[in-house]
Amino acid sequence: MFHYILSKIFPVSRGGKFGYIDAEGKIVIDYQAKFTDAYAFNEGLAIVYSNAKFDGFINQQGNKVIPKGNYYDAKEFSEGLAAYRTLKTATDFAVSNYGYLDLTGTSVIKPQFKKANNFSEGLAAVQVGSGYGYINSSGKMVIKAQYNSAEDFSEGAALVTINGTSHYIDKKGKFLFNSSYKNGESFSEGLAAVKAGANYGFIDKKGKLVIPAKYEEVHSFSEGLAAVKVNGKSGYIDNKGKLIIPNQFDAASDFHEGLAVAESGGKTGFINKTGAWVIQPTLDWAGRFLRGFLTHIVLMEKYTLIKMVRLCGKEANLNSGMRNEENATI
Repeated sequence: MFHYILSKIFPVSRGGKFGYIDAEGKIVIDYQAKFTDAYAFNEGLAIVYSNAKFDGFINQQGNKVIPKGNYYDAKEFSEGLAAYRTLKTATDFAVSNYGYLDLTGTSVIKPQFKKANNFSEGLAAVQVGSGYGYINSSGKMVIKAQYNSAEDFSEGAALVTINGTSHYIDKKGKFLFNSSYKNGESFSEGLAAVKAGANYGFIDKKGKLVIPAKYEEVHSFSEGLAAVKVNGKSGYIDNKGKLIIPNQFDAASDFHEGLAVAESGGKTGFINKTGAWVIQPTLDWAGRFLRGFLTHIVLMEKYTLIKMVRLCGKEANLNSGMRNEENATI
């Protein structure tokens, strides 16, 4: 059994070199020319690249604990496992199917899947042949590869598609209800976004449309609110469908720790749950908050000043960029 700490250090770059800083802006892992890219920590380990190629995983002291070896690439760790691929031979560039390695870098599920998702709630969606199914942490196929697509399990249910129709299954592969929806999202806080006709609404786990499909676009619920778009403007509703924050933003994203990224006039800022600007929309781009700190890039005008912003409103100026995946807005 492996134990790991929650990451409170973040990847940054300066002059083409990557390193990591802590929540106070202090350099924890110094900028290194050998890292040409660096990812956020998951379960105590982070992926690094050298010369634009996968170079293994480092720990929070900057030590490489899983070397590249024969691995061609890998995904981040989730529930103690990470999907990986290898080169089929040392002399060609053909890439293997996906397998899974553990936190020691040992391959525990041999490469055999065309595609492989992260583990979630004990299962991972994988592609075998032309179909998608689910394996457990031993690599055993527990839900047959019979779907056109498959998403991660969330709140005990997973979204799958069959012949263009979205369905929701339990961990035994049983449909939760009969579905006729063409587009759907995973369940979050007991509700799932679906497209009914030309617009989007929300269903419960019985398949009942509990929030009418009247929105042009929607996000899943997060911290009790969901971003919705009407007439080209985004606002927020609660789980009863009541409008809590009027549709006034050009774009809006999920709430994390009481704040959400929103856009107005072509610029990005952060709002609270009353819809008030906590950080004015002066940024070119921003990511979400996690454990009180920005985890993503915050780019100022002309990309000349980059800051790390704390929830309390204090700012630590950095001549660096914070890297992570994009926080989507609608």
